[in-house]
Amino acid sequence: MMKLLSQFSRLRKWFIGTKSNRSDGFLAHKRPISTTRNHNSWYSESSSFQMSKDINSDISKRTTIPLFAVVRPQTASYHEQLSSTHKSMAVDSRLQTTLRRHRIIIALVFVLLSTTFASAGFAVQGLIEYHRLKNDAQDALVAINHITVDLGISQSTFSHHPITFAQLMHIHSDLHNAKLDIDDLHHHLLMPDIPLQLALRNSRIASIAQSALLLSDIGHDALNIADEWADSVVQAYNALVSSPLLGGNSSGDVVTTNMIADVENAIVQTSMPLAQIEAIVHATPPPMLFAALSLTQQLKVAPFLNIIPILPGFLEQLKEFLPVAGPILGIGTPANYLIITLDPSELRASGGFQGNYGILSVQGAQLGNFSLRDIDLVDKSKISHCGPPPFTPPKIYSWWPFCPFGTRDANLSPDFPTSAQLTLSEFQDLGGNVQTDTQGHITTSNIPMTAMIAIQPSIIEQLLRITGPIYVGDPYYEMVTANNLQSLIHYYQLTNAGRAVGTQANNGNTLSDATKRFTALLGRALIEQVRTLTWEQVRAYFEDLRSDLSTKAIQIYFTNSFAEQYILRIGAGAPIYRGNDDAFSMNISNIGGNKGNMYYGVKYYDVIQLNAQGGATHHLLIYSTWSIPAIINGTDKGKLYPILYNADSVDNYGLFLRLYDRFYLARSVILTPTAGFDEKGLITNSLATTHSDITGRAMIGGEYKIMGDPFTHPVLWNVPIISLTWQAPNIYLPGKVYTLYEERQSGLTEEVSITILPPNGCGGPSFPFHYNGPLKSTLVISLPTSKCSSIGGYSHSALSSPAK
Repeated sequence: MMKLLSQFSRLRKWFIGTKSNRSDGFLAHKRPISTTRNHNSWYSESSSFQMSKDINSDISKRTTIPLFAVVRPQTASYHEQLSSTHKSMAVDSRLQTTLRRHRIIIALVFVLLSTTFASAGFAVQGLIEYHRLKNDAQDALVAINHITVDLGISQSTFSHHPITFAQLMHIHSDLHNAKLDIDDLHHHLLMPDIPLQLALRNSRIASIAQSALLLSDIGHDALNIADEWADSVVQAYNALVSSPLLGGNSSGDVVTTNMIADVENAIVQTSMPLAQIEAIVHATPPPMLFAALSLTQQLKVAPFLNIIPILPGFLEQLKEFLPVAGPILGIGTPANYLIITLDPSELRASGGFQGNYGILSVQGAQLGNFSLRDIDLVDKSKISHCGPPPFTPPKIYSWWPFCPFGTRDANLSPDFPTSAQLTLSEFQDLGGNVQTDTQGHITTSNIPMTAMIAIQPSIIEQLLRITGPIYVGDPYYEMVTANNLQSLIHYYQLTNAGRAVGTQANNGNTLSDATKRFTALLGRALIEQVRTLTWEQVRAYFEDLRSDLSTKAIQIYFTNSFAEQYILRIGAGAPIYRGNDDAFSMNISNIGGNKGNMYYGVKYYDVIQLNAQGGATHHLLIYSTWSIPAIINGTDKGKLYPILYNADSVDNYGLFLRLYDRFYLARSVILTPTAGFDEKGLITNSLATTHSDITGRAMIGGEYKIMGDPFTHPVLWNVPIISLTWQAPNIYLPGKVYTLYEERQSGLTEEVSITILPPNGCGGPSFPFHYNGPLKSTLVISLPTSKCSSIGGYSHSALSSPAK
């Protein structure tokens, strides 16, 4: 072994000694790393194979060693050569053996060196391929990030200027370049050359490559989706920023039928790549999918991947919306919206007194001018008349005590579509369907109403919290905030002093009449302020509006049946439940004409006992919450009258809050003999009703009062407690699910305590059930039940209450 090492050392010295005879070797074949791509071809074909061939060829030439070079030349004399013949012959055998050994060693060294240099070449080539793949990914990201440069915006702010056609073309170009880089990356990973194949034998490198391959698949599909939607998104963005609502000056349609067709096509083209992305994300564990990314990169990518499961549902909703986009956005034919503001301090069935209105015209998603007016300007033709319909409400609402009956009182049903239909009918019969300019002058008559939208003051309060205070100038000079909005409206609308201010308005500020002029000028100032909102403020406000639909702070009804069905499907129509499950909702209407509901709320306790036959018995107690300010001697009756005082009261306070309550129960019910309002006689029997105005719901209703004693100081109040007991038979199947719908009334502050007990002797993990808290939206409770043999005994009297 030592001899072999010695011979190898000699050969190594010789090989090093011939270094000057070698060429530059494989270093001359190293390919420069470039960050630019030739997108017209996938890559330089067979580059790695050619490099390997060149390297091996070069090494072969450099390591071919002539055998004679190993034998040193001899210079002895002839005699000496002859005398050494025997020695030479003896040595020849050993020399041949040595030469054979040298040949073997040289061959082994050749193989070792060839392998070493070839491996080094592959390593260099693998490094080059790594940088190439990395550059592909970086180039794609550069192209994507350049889109914000095309738009002239940064990643943290949004422009409020329309996107030009040239900018749109640059966006498409950047998306195209990004796709080429991603496709180049994907191809090299899908069909790796020899150096990359050798590198992939390493498990760590293989996992990175697999992650990169999956991410390139996702990137390819995502870029196709972005390219498909670019035109539609830009059009929608331009429609938004050019709208007068946000300070734009567009005069034509901002949404057209062609744009709708483009969106429909984009949805179709998006479905396949989106499904492929969703399949990859769903089937791949995050550690495998993100192996090629750093932690920082993962944090940037993850939010986008998290919305992938949401997109199919969003696109399905958008697809459902497009057929009704025409009547809603006024595409082709203008859409006219009757906007009604509700006053919950004078509570009505759909949320409050309908005191102000305005008509908003929408054409091609382009919003027209809008201002609020006093509803009495519409109803004034009826003021001196009182008689049968149309001067009194429909017979089913015969409990309504006021005459004449007009638009302001037409929201008598808790089912908003029903109230809206009656309101629109009254409004158009009285000639309210006219368009006016900003000064209140009629510009168009007999315009058809497309829809009605009722809004609570909380909608305006939310906006004021975003815009900040709004200044209302001549003649009021008031700074309006979210906290003083309702009190200022009531002061200038209801008090003699406030109304007097409204009569002093100068030209240009004579919107509506003196009673509602403050509200009208506030609405105009608010619209002007809205046009200055930033994109972030608009987005925040729309987030609020989305939750307002569930609380019924906004209620919408469309006269177009297809649009109305769409609104109902998305939960924006505020209908009352008509299904076969158990249900309860309380509906209160103020029939005293004052504003006492600003101090009023309810808390009710509903204990529900299920029985083994599938029935549910309700034991209901209702407590009125009454937080009125103290009234003592010296209290200014002129200020308190609009809130609490009877209009006919002269010498005493005459304090009361007069209410008509209706309780909507399940489809059919049986009342117990003791059921009803409290025994103090506060129910007026002549106004008691059991005939429901809602198909599919039983109902019982009656009047009661919260009375104030004017001879006590401070005033003491008699606040009644209402009790009611009923059974809903066959309301669920034993062993199946029992479901209860508890529905809130818009504008009413409700606290509820619900307890649901199982049949006697039959429990389960779901029972007893308790809920205690505010009722902010419809509460749906579903509890699995079990079959049991116990039989509850009840004695009932029948009440024919279901609507026919």
